[in-house]
Amino acid sequence: MPDFQVSIKKRYRYSPLYSDQVRILHLQPGEPNDTVFVEISPEKLDGDIIKYSALSWEWGSERAREAIRIKDKGNTDSEIRMMPIKPNLLAALKRLRQRHKIERLWVDAICIDQTELDDNVDTVKQRNLEKSNQISMMTKIYGMAEKVCVWLGEESEDSAKAVQFIDRLVKLEDMYYIAGLERSSNFDYSIANDLGSLIKLLKRGWFNRRWVVQVTYTVSPTLALSLNTK
Repeated sequence: MPDFQVSIKKRYRYSPLYSDQVRILHLQPGEPNDTVFVEISPEKLDGDIIKYSALSWEWGSERAREAIRIKDKGNTDSEIRMMPIKPNLLAALKRLRQRHKIERLWVDAICIDQTELDDNVDTVKQRNLEKSNQISMMTKIYGMAEKVCVWLGEESEDSAKAVQFIDRLVKLEDMYYIAGLERSSNFDYSIANDLGSLIKLLKRGWFNRRWVVQVTYTVSPTLALSLNTK
């Protein structure tokens, strides 16, 4: 499939942020096959910010060959524009989208200005300064989120089994039994299959990201593993 092309005139252009602000996405309701539509608003990152969820996902090596519709929230003069995004992110947004209510999200690839348009030197300098500031705030952004959603990718034939197995381990239902398998003469092949599914899940690209361990240990809200298990 060829890369999605959006003309410069139709692309969304970011408004500058103050140093203590982040951009929040308002993911609009829709049906599974609807085009994704978001509104974006600058908000001060402090204790008064309205609850939001943060998304952690694997960027991968694919090019941005899909697109979403986007506009500035609350600005009646703002036109609906287009923004190219990666297929993996589009799948995550469709999974997180509700049918009847707006979802407030922070998503790095959209909330941080990633554009590479042919702007003047001053504009490029301002964009780089903003990007550096936003990256320095990421621990706080994830830490203040009501929920962190981890998108591992689309469902495979045994991913649901792996997630169920994780749930059992967290509840210590199988932990001691698994630890004793090495000393047991009755090997449980069902546990072996579950472990195999878990190992395959842990080989997904998200777990190879360098800052995954940092996020795991610094984020206090609920960590939700999101797989397309509908």
